Amino acid sequence: MGASQHYRGPDGTMHAASSDRRAVLAMNTLLIVDPQAMPGPYLDRATGLLLAFNGEIYNWKTQAAAWGIEVRDRESDAHFLLRAWAKIGPSCLDGLDGMFALAVYDPGAARLFLARDRLGEKPLYWRLDGG
Repeated sequence: MGASQHYRGPDGTMHAASSDRRAVLAMNTLLIVDPQAMPGPYLDRATGLLLAFNGEIYNWKTQAAAWGIEVRDRESDAHFLLRAWAKIGPSCLDGLDGMFALAVYDPGAARLFLARDRLGEKPLYWRLDGG
């Protein structure tokens, strides 16, 4: 499915499998903010959380400070979002201002969470294969 959408991210299509091998997330990347950045999907090694993210969180630096989340130089709103999810859970979305679509897979709970911003500006596609 990711390859069929390559026009949405000409800088690469990447896939990542969850640690429990029950989910694979794909992400097409258009590098705008930092052309040297690593494209997603993004993995939190401590929790195993896997994130595919498209969009922009306008207030991520403010929220990172408010929630006590460390963000390193050259890290993006996607890195922040993964740490916020690991720390706060899905309710972290309540404090965000931006346009986005995301998928978070939690291997500990064997759950896939899909979300879009309130206006649904970014597309979100999913597929269940083999039950």
